[in-house]
This record gives sequence, structure tokens and C-alpha cells, in this order.
Amino acid sequence: MNFSVKNLLPCNTIVRYGYDMKKDFISRLKEDYNENEEMYGVEYVKIDEKNLKILEKVRKFLNDNGYSTIDTKLDSSNCTIEIHFANTVNKEYAHSAFAVHQESEGDFENVSTLICYITNTGEGGEFGIYRNGDESSLFCKIPTNSTDNLIPCIMFDDKLWHYPQPFRNGTRFALSFHIKSRRDTIYIND
Repeated sequence: MNFSVKNLLPCNTIVRYGYDMKKDFISRLKEDYNENEEMYGVEYVKIDEKNLKILEKVRKFLNDNGYSTIDTKLDSSNCTIEIHFANTVNKEYAHSAFAVHQESEGDFENVSTLICYITNTGEGGEFGIYRNGDESSLFCKIPTNSTDNLIPCIMFDDKLWHYPQPFRNGTRFALSFHIKSRRDTIYIND
């Protein structure tokens, strides 16, 4: 299992980008957004010139932390940015629409991922890491609650089995950055 956890400061360029993305996202929801209602969603961010600049920072951050990414020009064929948003107000734990999964089941194989939890104010919502694709194989849960002083970020390769744990009574806004990696290793799942 290859994963790392880092807490970033609010002044970090990647975190500031996340705050801007959250503000933009909420403003686009103006009429539909009510913090007293349940809301869930995933949105792909268009890979344009502005977003390529932050992806270069993410690439450097991943590389500096041992997650080798490609060294060619970044574009929509080798990287993605996703917004993950949820707002829960009930007393029951809300489950993600995801199942236990690997990023290799996503847009492309051999990818390094950085997830930054810009806002996570609810109860629960940990980042669950699993030994395999079975929900009963939980290995550990990484807390993802953000504060005014620290933003939890998780890095991992595309072979890591994971699932965002159920949470309640709060808001979660996370950004997932996926950049194709340099490794050509073939893994065999035990």
C-alpha cells in the first residue's frame, strides 16, 4: 500500500487554489445551494491554462513526495481535476456514491493522486484504505477534517484500494488531482 498524508497550510498555493475553486463552485450553485439541504456531487474541472499552472505545482508536490509523474506536457489526456462536494444535515451517516475502488479503474492507469480536503466539517468522512476491493478488508481510516490552520492531503498511487467513509452534519469539499505517473510496474493483487 503506497500512500502518504501531509497537512498543508492555508497559504499553500494548492490550498489557495482549492479555496478559489470552492468559492466559484458555490457561486455557480447559487439558486440550488442551501446549507440546510442534502447535496452530493462530483464535477470534472476543465483543463485550461489556469488549471495547468496549478497542475504543475501538484506535479512538483507529488514528485517531491516520492510519487513520480510524467515529465511531458500536461493536458487532458494525462491529468484530471475533480471536485467532490457533499453537504449533510441529517443525523444518519451519508454514504458516498463510490464503492471501494482503485484509481486504475478511472480515466487512465498508472496515475499518482493528490486529494486535498479543503473543507470537511462533518462527523466521520475519513479516507478509508482497504487491503483489497472488499468492504470488509478495511486497513485504516485517515482523518480528513480540515481546520483554519491545516488542510489534510493524501497522496497515493493508482493501486491503492480506498473509499471515503460515511459522514454526517457538515460540508465536505475536496479536490482530487490525478497525474499520469512514470512507473510502468505491473502489480499482481494478492
